[in-house]
Amino acid sequence: MSAPSRRRNGSQASCEPCRKGKIRCDHQKPICGSCRRRRLESQCWYHPAPLTKRRASQQLTPTSPLTQRADESRAVQDPDEPVDSTFQRPAGREPSFKTWPFMSSFSTETPPLPVLYEIYDERTQAEQLAQTEEIVTQLKDLSVIERIIHEYYSFAQVALVRKPILMKLLELLCKSPITAPFVTGQRSSEDLRRLAQNVLRTTASPVTVVESLDVEGFCSLFCGKSLRIEVLGCLYALAARISLYRLSEDPDRTDDFIRRMTRCAQLSNRLFREVSSQPNDVSIWMAHEVMGLTDLMEGDASLRAWRQIGDIATDLYAFGLNREASYTTDSAPFFLRETRREVFVRIYHIDKLYATVFNRPPQLSSRFKDCRAPFDLPDDVLFSSDYAALIRERDELTDDGWNKDQGYRNTTWARMRYIMADFMEETCECQFRTIQPSDHPKLRDISRRCHEAWNALPSHLRYTPDCWHSKLARNACLILAKAYLQFLHIQFQLYRLIDEGSPPSPELLRTSSAMLKTVVQIEKVLPRAFSSPRELPGMILCYGMPTAVILVTALQDALQDPSKTLPPGLSKSSIIRNLSVLICQLETATHQEEANHTVCIQAAKALSRKLDQILDESAVPEPVTPTSADASAGHTVPALSTPAHAVPIGIGQATDLDAVLLNPTFDDFDLENWAVDLDLGAANSGWEMF
Repeated sequence: MSAPSRRRNGSQASCEPCRKGKIRCDHQKPICGSCRRRRLESQCWYHPAPLTKRRASQQLTPTSPLTQRADESRAVQDPDEPVDSTFQRPAGREPSFKTWPFMSSFSTETPPLPVLYEIYDERTQAEQLAQTEEIVTQLKDLSVIERIIHEYYSFAQVALVRKPILMKLLELLCKSPITAPFVTGQRSSEDLRRLAQNVLRTTASPVTVVESLDVEGFCSLFCGKSLRIEVLGCLYALAARISLYRLSEDPDRTDDFIRRMTRCAQLSNRLFREVSSQPNDVSIWMAHEVMGLTDLMEGDASLRAWRQIGDIATDLYAFGLNREASYTTDSAPFFLRETRREVFVRIYHIDKLYATVFNRPPQLSSRFKDCRAPFDLPDDVLFSSDYAALIRERDELTDDGWNKDQGYRNTTWARMRYIMADFMEETCECQFRTIQPSDHPKLRDISRRCHEAWNALPSHLRYTPDCWHSKLARNACLILAKAYLQFLHIQFQLYRLIDEGSPPSPELLRTSSAMLKTVVQIEKVLPRAFSSPRELPGMILCYGMPTAVILVTALQDALQDPSKTLPPGLSKSSIIRNLSVLICQLETATHQEEANHTVCIQAAKALSRKLDQILDESAVPEPVTPTSADASAGHTVPALSTPAHAVPIGIGQATDLDAVLLNPTFDDFDLENWAVDLDLGAANSGWEMF
C-alpha cells in the first residue's frame, strides 16, 4: 500500500502489526519480513496517519496479495454455485456445544477472510486438498470394505458403532450419485478435485442434529452432498483393524490394502481436527477406531495410543457427553442419545483399563460425570421408527435398566463395564499413594462395595465355568469371562495393597487361584479364531502372570515352612497343574511374528524354572546327617538353599526386562508391574494386552 515512507520525526514508518505490537519492523514493502515470519501477511499494511482520528465516513481497508486474490476469485464465481472455499462456514447456527459459558454471547457471523487466511495459508490448503483427494480415492475399495464390515458385524457384540447406523452409512455411500463414480472407477481428475473440495468444505461446517431425525436422516448429514471426512476415516479404520485380525482368507486384504486403509484413516483423523472446530458423533467414532488401530499395531504401551485417548476424552468433554444435562429430548433423537451414552461408557472403561494396567492417571474422572448408563435395549427396538413400541420396551426393563429376557446385547456389556469402571478408578487412585494401616478399612470398603455390585448383576451376567458347555455363543462366554477377570483383578489389586510387606492373605490366594483357573479355562475352550490375534496373550500376561507369582510364592512358603499351609479349598496339586498349563499357553499363544512373542517365551522360561525348582525340592528326601567317616573323607551333604521371596518393584526403579524375566528366582521382580516398567516411548514395545 502506498504510504509516506517517513514519519514526521524522520524515522521510517512501521507497518500496523509491528507498530501495535511494539516489534521492530524492517519496513519492507508490500509485506515486511516480521509479518512474513509470523504469517500475518494479510494484516501487514502501512497506515498513512496512524495517530489521526478517523471520521465516521472513513473506511480504511487493508489489502494484501492474498485478499486481492480472494476478491478476484469471488468476482468470477458463478452466483448459483457455492463458494469454493474450504473454510467457509454456512449460514446455519453455531454448534450447540460450547466449552465456556461466555462463548454463548459470541457472534455467529463468518469471520472475515483475512483472519481465515491468516490461519490457513495457501500452502496448507493445497496440502489438505491433496490429502483429501488421496482419502477420497480409496472409495474404489468400498465393496471390499463393505464385505469386511459385514463379516465383522456377523459376530461382534461390543462394536462401538452400532450396526444399523454403519450399514445405513455404507448404503448411502454406495447409492449416492456423488460417490458412485469413485466406487466403480468411472471418475475424472476434475471429479476427484471437486469432491475433495466439497468434502473439506462440509467437514469444516458444524453438524446440526434435531430431535425429529431418524437413522437415515442422521446418516444423510454425513453422506451424499454432505459427505464428510470423518465417515471415510471411520470406515477405513474399521477395515484396517478387522483385516489385521485375519479372521478369514481374502485375496483382497493384502498388506498394501491394510497400509492404505491405515494411512487414510490417520489422515482423516488429523485433517478433521485441523479444519473442524467442533466434534460430532461420527468424529468421535472415527477417533476411537483410529485409536484401536494404533493400539493394535503399536501396542497398548504406545504413547501415541495414550495421546489419542486424551484427544477423545477432550472431545467427550467438549461435546458434553459426561453430563446428564446434555441428553435432553430436544438435543437429539432417542436412539442417538442412547448411542452417545454407550460411546461415553466405552471410552470411560478404556480409560480405566489404561490407568489400571499402566498405573497412569485417568483422563476421564468420575468426579466430572453424572450421566447414567444406556438402557438395555436391542437394536431392532432402539432404531425402530415405532416410537410407541420403543416406549413399551423401555417400560418393561427392570428398575435398574436391565432387560428381563436374559439377552446379551451391546448395551448389556456396556452397562457391566460402566459398573466395574468406577471401582477400577477407585483402586487406581489408591495405587498412587503410600498405603498406611489406617487405609486398610477404606480398601476393604471398596472391595465390599465391588462384591455387592457384582452380586447385584442379573444372574445370567455372572460368569460360571459351565457357560462354555451350554448353548451360549462362544463370544458371549468370552465377554462374560473377561468381565469376571476384571472383577477379580480389582479384588487382586486391593488385597495386594492390603498385604503389602506381609505374606499373601487367604483372600489374595483365593482370588489369584480363581483368576488363574479362569485364564486357563478360556485358553482351553476358546479357539484362536474366535478372538483377535492378541486376545489370549493379553489375558495371560495381564491376569495370569501376576497371579502365578503370588501362587508360586505361596507354594514356596509352604515348602520351606510346614506351618504356612494353603487356605482351605486350595489344592497344591491343582495349582501346580494350572501353572503347568499356563506355561504351555505362554509358549504357544503367540506366533513368532507377533510383537509380544518374545515376552511370552521369556516369561514361560522364568515361570518354568521356578516351578521346576519347587517340584525338585519337594522330591528331595530329608538331608542325612553325615557320619564321622564321611566327614573325615571330605563328603558333605549341601543344605538346600532358601530362595528369596519376590520383592515388588516400584514405579521408576531401573529394571531390565530380559534380565528380570530370565532370573529363575524372581528376585526383585513383580510381574504385575511389567507394563509400568516398560519404555512407553518405544514404537513397538511388545506389551499388547487388551
